[in-house]
Amino acid sequence: MKRNLSSLEFLLAIVVSLLLVCCVGLIVLSWISLKTEGGVEPAVLSGQMVITDGAVFSDELKNSSSLKFKSLAFDVQQLVSEAFGHSELRLEFKSCQVLDFSQGSVVVTSDLWFNQLINVKEVEQQLRAGLQEAEGTGLVIDRNSIRITEKQSETTAAPTSVTPTTEKQSETTAAPTSVTPTTALKDDLHYEEEDLEVDSVRDREPV
Repeated sequence: MKRNLSSLEFLLAIVVSLLLVCCVGLIVLSWISLKTEGGVEPAVLSGQMVITDGAVFSDELKNSSSLKFKSLAFDVQQLVSEAFGHSELRLEFKSCQVLDFSQGSVVVTSDLWFNQLINVKEVEQQLRAGLQEAEGTGLVIDRNSIRITEKQSETTAAPTSVTPTTEKQSETTAAPTSVTPTTALKDDLHYEEEDLEVDSVRDREPV
């Protein structure tokens, strides 16, 4: 009887060990899959739309630090978030950040963040459909004015360094001029030598 119990305990221990190994394997696989999903960088798109009712453009909306800018930006971000919450992209959508307002009724330029890269046409369609569901928040958006584009990466052009060109001035050194005695001077010297010779001959003749 004791041997049967020992054998049963041994089998139970093996089964428990196998279950533990399976659990550990499942945990590792889950961790790897979560890590892979977490490694995907979020994508950002640029969005533009026009508010036709519920807001009036003023100079205060040009200042991102003004209370009116912050209040309207908060309302727009809430509206966009609610619209995507009603769309098929509710799991992919992360947040909306209003960048600026411009005149033309009120034109809104914003950044739209997603968990992964989404086709811009699909984002436009889903945002239009979501805004239709989210109407009644006080802001009326012209759904035909919605434009979604890929966010252009801001590249800073390297400053061009201008190297001044130095003109090399050629230094001309005047060649030394050699003074050549003229023919007249040579003749004078020749005559003087002849006169000296004549005088010496006269001195030698007896008186």
